[in-house]
Amino acid sequence: MVAFSDKFYWHTIARVHNHECNHKPWQRQDKVQPSSLVIPDVRRDLSHTEHNCILGINKYVKRLKMEQWKERIKRIQKENKELFNKLKREYNKIKGVRVGDYVKEKNGNYTRVTYIWPDGQVQTGGHKYGQFFLGKGYISYSGSLDHGYNIKDLKLTKEKRSGMVWIWREGMPGANRGVEYMMKFRVFKVK
Repeated sequence: MVAFSDKFYWHTIARVHNHECNHKPWQRQDKVQPSSLVIPDVRRDLSHTEHNCILGINKYVKRLKMEQWKERIKRIQKENKELFNKLKREYNKIKGVRVGDYVKEKNGNYTRVTYIWPDGQVQTGGHKYGQFFLGKGYISYSGSLDHGYNIKDLKLTKEKRSGMVWIWREGMPGANRGVEYMMKFRVFKVK
C-alpha cells in the first residue's frame, strides 16, 4: 500500500487549502461559543466552512492515494504480462507432448495432460478444480488425475485450444499472489 509521510500530508493540506479555500488556514469563521472553550471538540470548534475544508482536503488526499495506487496496479499488471509472455515463450520451446496440452479422446471429449511419466505414459485429467502452474520452461499440475495413454498413441493435430494457467504475481511466491492467464495449447488425438 502507498504510504504517505506526515510532511507530505500536511504539505498537501496547505497547498489544497490555499488554492481551494477563501479563508486563512484554521481561522475561525464563527463566534466563539463559551461551551467550546470549556469542552474542546474539534467539530464544534471548527466553523462550517473550516469543517468542509478539512473534509475536502481529506477527500483530495484519498483521491491522490487512489490515483497512485491505480498507477502501481497498472505497473504490476504490465510486469505480470511481460513475465507471463517470457514464461510462455520458454514453455513453447518444448517439443512433443507437454503437461497442459489437450488430448482429444476417441469419444470426442477433451482432457489435459497432467503428468508425463519417464516410461512414456501420459497421465490425463485437468479437471475444472485443478490448477496448471506456468514456470520457466515447464507447467506443473495440481489436482485429481484420470487414466493415461502411451505417448506413442498420441498424434499431434493442427488444432489449438485455450487453457488456464497461473503464475506468481511479480514472480514472487506467497499467499494470494496467483495471477491467471489463458494461453493456447497443442491438441493431440488418440490413434
